[in-house]
This record gives sequence, structure tokens and C-alpha cells, in this order.
Amino acid sequence: MSQQQYAISEYLNVDEVYARLDKLISQPIRPVRREKMQAYLDYFETKWQKVKRLNDAACEIIRAGSA
Repeated sequence: MSQQQYAISEYLNVDEVYARLDKLISQPIRPVRREKMQAYLDYFETKWQKVKRLNDAACEIIRAGSA
């Protein structure tokens, strides 16, 4: 029988993670220029098609389940 292995091999320092998150969210919001936003959207549209299909399917299931 093989030895059981866990998906997480190293646990993060939770206090450090929260401190970094607090620092991040305390900064002002930086808007994304329209042309850059379109480039980001195009990237995800072309590179992540399978994820988009899975997301669309999940949305349909959730919508159907809540009706």
C-alpha cells in the first residue's frame, strides 16, 4: 500500500499573507487604460477558451437550478 500524500506540501504564514493583503487593499485603485483592458480581455478570450466554456456551462447550471 502506498503512503498517503497531501495536496498541500507547505503551508503559508497566514499572518504574513493577511499583512500583504491589507497593504495591497489599502492602496488607491489604479484604473486600467481602455486599450490595455481590451488587450487583457483578448488574451483571456484566446488563451483560456476551455475555462470560459466551463464557466459558461456552470452559469447555465446555476441559472437553471435557481429558477
